[in-house]
Amino acid sequence: MPRSLAVLVVAVLLLSPVVMASAAGDSSNASGGLGVGARSGGERFGVGEIVVTYTDHSRWVTFPGHRPVPRQLVTVIRYPAAVESSRVDVLAAPPARSAGPFPLVLFAEGYDITPAPYARLLQTWAQAGYVVAAPIFPPHQRGRARRAR
Repeated sequence: MPRSLAVLVVAVLLLSPVVMASAAGDSSNASGGLGVGARSGGERFGVGEIVVTYTDHSRWVTFPGHRPVPRQLVTVIRYPAAVESSRVDVLAAPPARSAGPFPLVLFAEGYDITPAPYARLLQTWAQAGYVVAAPIFPPHQRGRARRAR
């Protein structure tokens, strides 16, 4: 497993209790009284967005008509940002560091779809004070799954 993916997995495992407690409405206990993941008074954060490509050089993929290439996992990351709250994500917006730390939600959309149809849901979570990582799984996984039927 590449180092960056391993770090992401460890972060998810460490933050899972915080996310679960916050989802259950008990963010004060999960964060030691800091209210992680929530803004006082029902305020909403602006949402920043970055797209990160993780490359796994230990696994290679061959697409029809092309040479083998290292497997890549494109991940859209939305986060609470120091910008006005709106319905539009701001690319590479400055994060709202002074209001953090923020819990991480790793969103895996499921079979044969990208996170795009869930954009409004993911944005709502980021506005509420969560960092949301949504990988776009490689098309070769879906192709293999279809052939396996």
